[in-house]
Amino acid sequence: MFRSVRNAAISGVRQQLRRRDRLERAAAGRRAWFEPDPDDLLDAVTAQVALAKLSEGQREIVVLRIWAEMTFEEAAEVTGYSVSTLFSRYRAALAAMRRELRTPCETPTD
Repeated sequence: MFRSVRNAAISGVRQQLRRRDRLERAAAGRRAWFEPDPDDLLDAVTAQVALAKLSEGQREIVVLRIWAEMTFEEAAEVTGYSVSTLFSRYRAALAAMRRELRTPCETPTD
């Protein structure tokens, strides 16, 4: 009986420590959200421009996978396309975005 009470107490302390760690990590993430790095904002705008240049089908699967955090199976149910079609569109979209993001920005000339 002593051993079971002792083990329960140890488990309770470990659970409290894990909960505290999760809350601290979540609070750190919220602080980062409210204090954005200007370089991150520039990257986000650049990514939005690259995303806008994709075809509608490619853009749809990228949004579903990244922002909606859906699996290919879930996205297939939503869109009505097969998983393999969505996978190939996703792969092509990421390749197109990589190419776009590697392209240096053009400076306007007067």
